[in-house]
Amino acid sequence: MTIKIIIFLCFTLLSVSAVRADPTVSEFDQFYCDEKGTQGQCVIYRASIINLITTPERFHGKRVRVIGYLSMGTEETALFFSKNASYIEAVWLTIDNGPAETEADVDRFRKKEKKMKSEFNNRRILVEGEFDVISPYQHGIENIVAIKGSAVTKDQLMLIKRYTNHATLMLDADNTGEDAIKRGIDEAKNMDFEIEVVQFDFAKDPDEAVRKDLTLFRKTIKKSVPVYDFTIQLAQKRYPQDDPYSKKKIGDEVLPYVEQIENPIVQSHYVKKIAQLLGVGESSITQLMNRLKQKKKERQFFVRGRKKADETREINIQRYVLSILFQSPDVYIFAEKIFRILTPEDFYPDALSKIASYFADYKKTHQQSFSLTGFSSSLSPELQATFDEIYLYATYDVDLGEINLGKLLHEIKKNSLKRQITQIVATNESPEKEEEKRLKQLSDQLKEIEKKALSL
Repeated sequence: MTIKIIIFLCFTLLSVSAVRADPTVSEFDQFYCDEKGTQGQCVIYRASIINLITTPERFHGKRVRVIGYLSMGTEETALFFSKNASYIEAVWLTIDNGPAETEADVDRFRKKEKKMKSEFNNRRILVEGEFDVISPYQHGIENIVAIKGSAVTKDQLMLIKRYTNHATLMLDADNTGEDAIKRGIDEAKNMDFEIEVVQFDFAKDPDEAVRKDLTLFRKTIKKSVPVYDFTIQLAQKRYPQDDPYSKKKIGDEVLPYVEQIENPIVQSHYVKKIAQLLGVGESSITQLMNRLKQKKKERQFFVRGRKKADETREINIQRYVLSILFQSPDVYIFAEKIFRILTPEDFYPDALSKIASYFADYKKTHQQSFSLTGFSSSLSPELQATFDEIYLYATYDVDLGEINLGKLLHEIKKNSLKRQITQIVATNESPEKEEEKRLKQLSDQLKEIEKKALSL
């Protein structure tokens, strides 16, 4: 079983074995010896990660002190380093200070793996940082991986899914950790994960919890709660008052997650639990969840239901603006008028946006003059065909109404801002603080653009 994790570690006193044979090297001990025994013989060697990867044969069977930053892979309780991420031709380090060479070692690894599965029900524990991995690992808790941040990603869950459907989030006890757990629900629900949560009331993170009280740390892990119970507990902590408005806030915070539960038995369990908690009937909870589903459908319809005529005009005015840009006698001067208001990202669809972006890059590297042939030839074959259509577009009889360049530019900007707002609203039922801030910024920009457009 192989798990590949990117983490930063500092290894000390590790046994090393390699695929190649042990050479006899003169002055080797003088150069690499880091600690000598009572009789003057070298007992611990020092080596960098580069030394281990490039010349593993030098350290075959020796005890080595390694300090460095690396990308590593794990094979049960052993680690390996390799230039090409292959465990076949690699340097092996064993965390338990024993060689990774004999059948007895393999048997020892399997027993540890079996013990880990028995103790923690074959779950994988996800923590934030490298020290949150190292401290528990040093005390025999080996089914633990670091997500290196506060966001559980889809790729990380897909990797864990190869080994278990049971993941436990043990993130820092702060607002960032709580928000990360909520985001983890969205990623995990589509992959049929059983997600549980562990939080410590005696430490700020797993590293500190292990150092403070290892026994209590182990007991706390075994008392993990399903992630939906965690969201309910969190809402209760935020709104402890026993009044109708606090109950409403608890429902608003918890029900969007319960509504997403696909298994009807699990969903029914939480409907009953929330109804009892709030002191209301189950029908009230079901009614609120139906409203959430209806709102979700309306958002999806809003995204799909844009009128084709509006979308056609939206694309046509962008083609027209780019066409008159490339037909202009002085392309760069005309470009300044356009990109004073727009950015390449404001163009839609992707082909137009890429052409606008490539033009901006071309302008930086060819500041003296614009070559239509040179720019066209720098594009990919697919974009060259689109560019040919764009260049000739302004020569066609296109019905865009009264053509006012300023109004067209502001209309393109307005459409771009609306697309961004729609995308955020459609993909986030309960926007986070950063997304709410972004929505506010986009809305303010949209109001400003609409005001300017009216004055033209």
